[in-house]
Amino acid sequence: EKQDLLVKRINDQESVSKIIDATVRGIEQRMKTGTTDSNATDHTEAVKPADAATRTSETLLGLKTGKTTPDQATAELKPIAREAAPLLVEELKRAALDPKYSNQLVAILSSLPAEAVRIPVTDAVGQPGIVRIFAARIVGNLHDKETSKALESYTTTDDEDFRLVLGEALVSCRNSAGIPLLLHCLGSTTFSNRVIAID
Repeated sequence: EKQDLLVKRINDQESVSKIIDATVRGIEQRMKTGTTDSNATDHTEAVKPADAATRTSETLLGLKTGKTTPDQATAELKPIAREAAPLLVEELKRAALDPKYSNQLVAILSSLPAEAVRIPVTDAVGQPGIVRIFAARIVGNLHDKETSKALESYTTTDDEDFRLVLGEALVSCRNSAGIPLLLHCLGSTTFSNRVIAID
C-alpha cells in the first residue's frame, strides 16, 4: 500500500512537471509571436497544476471505465485545456495499441482550442510509430494553419503512410505544403494510399 502511494505521488509529480513545462513553453511561444492571454482565442480558467492533474486523471478514469463519454470529457477538460493537453498526449502515447481508447483521446484533443494543444501535439508528431500518425490527424482536425506549420519540417519523410496523413492534415488546415504530398500519394505504388488520396 505504501509502495502504491509512493508510485502515485511520483506520477502526480511527473504530471505537474509536464503541465509546468508546457505552460512555460506556451508563454515563450506567445512572447515570440506577440500573442497574449488577453487576445487568445481560448478561454481557460486559472487552475493549479496539481488540481489540473487530478481533474484530468479523474476524467480519463471515467473515460476508460465507460462512465464518461468523449463529449463529456471534452466539456470537463476544455476549461483547463492548457494544463490537460500535455497529459492527454502522454496518455495517447500509452494507449496507442488500444484503438477505441486512442481514438477517443484523438477526438478529445481535436476538440480543444488549438492554442492549448499546439505544443504537446506538435511535439508528438516527432514521436516514432503510430503516435505521430495520431498527432498529425489531430492537427488536421484542428483546422488551424498556425499549428499546421509544425508539420512542414516532416514533409520529406520516407514513410508513405505518414506522408499521406501529413498531406491530409496540411490541406485540412489550408496549408499548401500538403498538396505535393497528396500528389505524390496519387502516384504511390501502394494501392490503398492511392485510393485514399483520390477520395
